Amino acid sequence: MKLLRRVVMFLIGVTIGTILVMYMFGDREIGCSYFPNDRVLSDLSEKQLLFTDQTQCISDCIEASGDSAFYSKVLTASDVDFSFNERGTDKNCNNYKLDFTDDRGTFTLIFKNCKDSTATIKEILLPEGIDCDCDL
Repeated sequence: MKLLRRVVMFLIGVTIGTILVMYMFGDREIGCSYFPNDRVLSDLSEKQLLFTDQTQCISDCIEASGDSAFYSKVLTASDVDFSFNERGTDKNCNNYKLDFTDDRGTFTLIFKNCKDSTATIKEILLPEGIDCDCDL
């Protein structure tokens, strides 16, 4: 009988503990990004996006504003090309090349990710068939 009582008390404690944890931490978004690709995308998505004049023109051409669904998709579904990345060349910023593929083709974006709260899109390479007259 002692074993059955111990099991019941254990289950009661686990239930109360689970309810308390869900009450205290239930509304938090918890995510983990352990892989390098996920860490870069997560860091970029938390920052304010800035555009150069040329990249702003291209964004207008492909109908993608700074807070649009296009850039949300880019920052969640891109592949970071680590063979390109220029890390450590600038003390406060790193450059990353992201390749994003959607139904229009593969877009290549070069980001300058700084330690402050900004990330600048330095260059956007468009897929075949999309032409923007943005030579500034």
